[in-house]
Amino acid sequence: DLPVLIDVHGGPQILDRPLFNSQDIRLASNLGLAIIHTNIRGSSGFGKEYMDADNKEKRSDAVKDIRALLDWIGKQPQLDADRIFLRGGSYGGFVALSTALNEPKRIRGVIAEYPLVSIRGMLGQSWVDEFAKNEYGDPTDEKLMASLDSLSPLNNAERWNNIPLLLTRGKNDSRNPEKDVMDLKNQLKGRGTNVWLIYSTTAGQGVSGRSVFAAIYKFLKTGINKEN
Repeated sequence: DLPVLIDVHGGPQILDRPLFNSQDIRLASNLGLAIIHTNIRGSSGFGKEYMDADNKEKRSDAVKDIRALLDWIGKQPQLDADRIFLRGGSYGGFVALSTALNEPKRIRGVIAEYPLVSIRGMLGQSWVDEFAKNEYGDPTDEKLMASLDSLSPLNNAERWNNIPLLLTRGKNDSRNPEKDVMDLKNQLKGRGTNVWLIYSTTAGQGVSGRSVFAAIYKFLKTGINKEN
């Protein structure tokens, strides 16, 4: 059976289209991976109602879509439900992290690239505008913020089942707070989780290159070959 890599796009108002992807081809051919790209609730291209279906208090519904995908994978005889990995960048990283937090026994590893770790933390920045508040919520709404906090492994490290994690971070990333990423790393490592961190002193939102792909490849290969 094939191990599975689920890819969650950022945005969230983006449409993941079937395009040529050299990384996918190399991962699939060399590691024997099945790769699934997703357009969960909040994605564009399916109408405004669908795009708004993850706003504010409905954020957990986007995570439910990935959890439903896990159920589907479990019913496919050619796919290995015991070797499922998640990958996401920015907001997609948040969904990947949240899914692993809420599915502690069904996820083998997470790759969170330059991730949004805390919605509360992101909304506390000076650049946040009405568009961001309409998408994620009013940062002064404490009930909502507490609910969104529960979706993140930040300050919920005791619920993280030592799932191996690869994080990337660019020093010049002004969108997602660096403190949240580093706090998450330290909290999980402090509880014994195997955390890989790639930190670029020159990159911003988007950390890429040969060395990053090599680390992702090695991370996945290690997880795929690990005995259950």
